[in-house]
Amino acid sequence: MKTYNDLIQRWDMCKGGQLLVDKDHPINNMYLNVNEKGNRELLIPVLKPITKFPSTEAIGLNNYQTPNGCFFVIELLTENLINEFASLCFDLLQTSRMCSSKEDAVDTLFDTFRKWYFLMAQVQFDILSVSEIRGLMGELKYIIDELNAGKPEHEIVEAWTIHKDASRDFIFDDIVLGTIRSQYEW
Repeated sequence: MKTYNDLIQRWDMCKGGQLLVDKDHPINNMYLNVNEKGNRELLIPVLKPITKFPSTEAIGLNNYQTPNGCFFVIELLTENLINEFASLCFDLLQTSRMCSSKEDAVDTLFDTFRKWYFLMAQVQFDILSVSEIRGLMGELKYIIDELNAGKPEHEIVEAWTIHKDASRDFIFDDIVLGTIRSQYEW
């Protein structure tokens, strides 16, 4: 498996069984699977169960003991996030592929997973609403216009209140600008 599309195609081939990810990968016994619920999974061999990552609304995280050993399983729970899930899995596979030993590859894979996991965990609580995004876009458009008009960068940044509860978006020494969202609304 060399590309993101190869990964998607290999999952599509997982009808009724697991499919080896890649015989040339340092972790030579990782598998792709589509489980009985129809959810895509990546099965990663581990020496003992991994319990420090709770499942989220988007991905299920489980451990399975089989006759062939223990596997940490990352399961896609929301099919509409297939592209994000495939990007996560592809990144895990590619970053660990560069390692010279299975042990280093497993360490690298879980270091990469930890970064993705905490990024996704933070994002779900800090997502801006549509109106906040529009307001931010208006503020950024105003900044671009002021830069193009020759106003020094440091003055613009220092004047930007950056607080969503502020009554003014920008406060300069010589003028006070009201909320600029209406003029720059997207």
